[in-house]
Amino acid sequence: MANLHIQIMKGISPLIATVLLVVIVVAIGTMVMTWSSTFTTSTTRNVQNRSDTAFNCASANIIIEDVYLVNGSLATVRAIVKNIGVVDVLISAAQAYNTTGGNFTANGMPFSGFNAGNIVTLQFSNVSMTKCSDFSKVVVSTSCSGVADTFIGTPKCS
Repeated sequence: MANLHIQIMKGISPLIATVLLVVIVVAIGTMVMTWSSTFTTSTTRNVQNRSDTAFNCASANIIIEDVYLVNGSLATVRAIVKNIGVVDVLISAAQAYNTTGGNFTANGMPFSGFNAGNIVTLQFSNVSMTKCSDFSKVVVSTSCSGVADTFIGTPKCS
């Protein structure tokens, strides 16, 4: 009887070892497949987003059409900006500079939803420009690298 027990145990051990080996291999295979699927999906999405941004930015362009300065102890500057590109952009920054190097940020920055063909008035409040000759420039930048404009001319003053 003892001999029969030893023979049964010898037969079961390789079976259990084989089942465990198969389970471990399937588990590792499942983890590798899940990771590679997630990695591939994430990488594809990232590349697609960058490609879309680069493509859209290639068709983006803005221009500062005019600048108005209402001078006084705390002046107001208004910049008229037009989206002359064929895609919508985000105005990420707008700065007005005076001749002493002071710079002032437009109200409501960043400005989203600047659709192709639209014109927007950016306003700079409490600007330190007591006279028209204190004006230096206005710089407007977008979320597209390299798509910006600078107005260096003489503003319309009142």
